[in-house]
Amino acid sequence: MPNKSGPIAKPGLHSHANELHWPPPYKAAAANRIPVQPAAKRPGIPNAGSAAQRAQLHWPPPCNLGVKNNQAIRPLSGANAVQAAMRIRPVAAPAPYSAAPLTDNKPRRAPVIQPLLRRYSARSDLAGVFRADNGDPATQTGLDLATTSGPQQYTLPAWSIAIERRLPQGFFNRLNRAVGALTFGDDTHEVYARLTITRNAEQGTNISVYLGTGTYETNMHLNDTTYDDLEQQNPGGARNTSNSLMGWSAGRSRVYVVMPPAIAGQNKLAEEEHLRDFIYAYDRTLRVAQQALEGLRGRTFGPFDNEEEAREAVRAAFLNRVPRPLRRLGMDMVQWGAEYMRLCQKSRSERDDLQWHSFGMERVRRDQLPKELDITYLTGARRAEGGRVYVRMNTGTTQIGQHAPDQVITYD
Repeated sequence: MPNKSGPIAKPGLHSHANELHWPPPYKAAAANRIPVQPAAKRPGIPNAGSAAQRAQLHWPPPCNLGVKNNQAIRPLSGANAVQAAMRIRPVAAPAPYSAAPLTDNKPRRAPVIQPLLRRYSARSDLAGVFRADNGDPATQTGLDLATTSGPQQYTLPAWSIAIERRLPQGFFNRLNRAVGALTFGDDTHEVYARLTITRNAEQGTNISVYLGTGTYETNMHLNDTTYDDLEQQNPGGARNTSNSLMGWSAGRSRVYVVMPPAIAGQNKLAEEEHLRDFIYAYDRTLRVAQQALEGLRGRTFGPFDNEEEAREAVRAAFLNRVPRPLRRLGMDMVQWGAEYMRLCQKSRSERDDLQWHSFGMERVRRDQLPKELDITYLTGARRAEGGRVYVRMNTGTTQIGQHAPDQVITYD
């Protein structure tokens, strides 16, 4: 999720100087993605952009609705022949997640590579975290510990319904239809419907980097007066250090952040909790819709007296295949995409807003650190400073590994 900075550095979804709007936009070719700065589209413009463009981060991200004038998000009529009879099946639980691409109706000469959400967060230095969050390492303030974007480039499934009108089979059936037409104005034909999938769901892509073990130069200064006052009021207070930080300016001491190995490991796990949440959210929304459509594809519904009844039968069969809490979405795939994003957002409202990913920090003296420090500078070289202050990350209020995705990503 978005970056971590502020009074207490948080891996996950918080921003300070350069606020990250979560999740960012969408759709870049798989071949152009890179771990830290993937290609991105301009928000709201499908199939626009290139790998050279920096990711523009906005909420909510648009999704791939396909080519111009695509009819797939509303029912369509046609005169295609229909063959097989349909029996409605009971609701089935979603199959376990698989990275295998879903098939569609059209044969392809080459396999389709779906964009996939990341499973693991990549180690980075502080400059890399800033760049992943579209910041300038030379000037960005804050102590960003990590950044993980929400799903980008996700694709909604799409469908169409073909309607066919047939003359009834058998003398008496035709006679009944003829009588109904003369008496009540009914159609003399029987009406059948068949669903076709015109586009498959894709979970999208995202980026995730975390601050690894090391000692890092920052663009921050620790105000000694503020720190001393807080220590007098609350000796050893958890927020005394973080509440004393401010942006660095000429002549002031510069803050260096120390990331111990154990905390770096927890930092990585914190970001990967967000990644698992996103995959779980996809499996409970767009994947459910895709599987329900797959179960109806190519099946014949009918006979019915009119087209409206035929379409309603397809809709009822679809809803019978999805969990009850999702039936309110109907067959509107835009609404299914919105639900996908809503569930992803719960990863922030639970894990970050409840401070399950909130690391703490403490001011330390130089003699409390190893004699030899391998310092990583934001611009690659040491810069001017009026002294150094060291702060060390600690566990803070974190609850990493204590809350599984199914406890966070829920329909309620």
